[in-house]
Amino acid sequence: MKDVYKSAVLLMLLLSMLGCREKFVTIDEFSEEHDLFWNTENGALIFEDRDLKGPGYGVKNFDLNLLETVKSEDLEKVKEIDINGTDLSNQVQFQFSLLPNLELLIISNNNLKILQGLHATEVSEISLLETPLEDISFISELAEAESIWIRTTESIDQLPDLSKLENIYEFGIQANPLKSLDGIERIPNRIRLVIGKVEDISALENIDPNKFFILMDERDQEAQPEIVQEIRDMGYEISADWGL
Repeated sequence: MKDVYKSAVLLMLLLSMLGCREKFVTIDEFSEEHDLFWNTENGALIFEDRDLKGPGYGVKNFDLNLLETVKSEDLEKVKEIDINGTDLSNQVQFQFSLLPNLELLIISNNNLKILQGLHATEVSEISLLETPLEDISFISELAEAESIWIRTTESIDQLPDLSKLENIYEFGIQANPLKSLDGIERIPNRIRLVIGKVEDISALENIDPNKFFILMDERDQEAQPEIVQEIRDMGYEISADWGL
């Protein structure tokens, strides 16, 4: 009887082990299962909600937490994530630290409110456009970041600590309801600074004007001519030419 019991236990353990193995899939299998576009050559995972033919299109909603089912060695291959329009409303718990070699993150036109774990990646370029982020303090810890673009419609009204962004050359905080630019002086490098509407620019007063080349959309310039003139009076160059 004991032998039968032992055999049953061993069988259950074996089935459990097999189940665990089946839980984890390759990134190719995962992409095919969820109709995502996976570019093996540059490690890019791309998907959006537009109804076009081909992998990566027509993805109306997606749970990023499903990436936990991908083998860790395959998650290390992911260097780029590009998501446009897809519903990401259930992503509160997702940790981007699952993707340690992530270098480029583009998320646009969706409902993502919180980003976590990016500090544990290699991300150097971030573009978060028309994304209702509730907090952008996470960018304070992105020491490898070179280019950050944040355009959101939520109440991001002040800048976090930017002193650790030692590699940054481009910082866009366009179309956010900023009350002031306080903290911008802590960026250590000369950068392209892209701003939208802002109530208070006094933080620019005691900074060398050569530190920032300021870009502002024509519509934003037209909406706040007094602010634009103040910036110019401080000695800053300000342009609407995105090609510069």
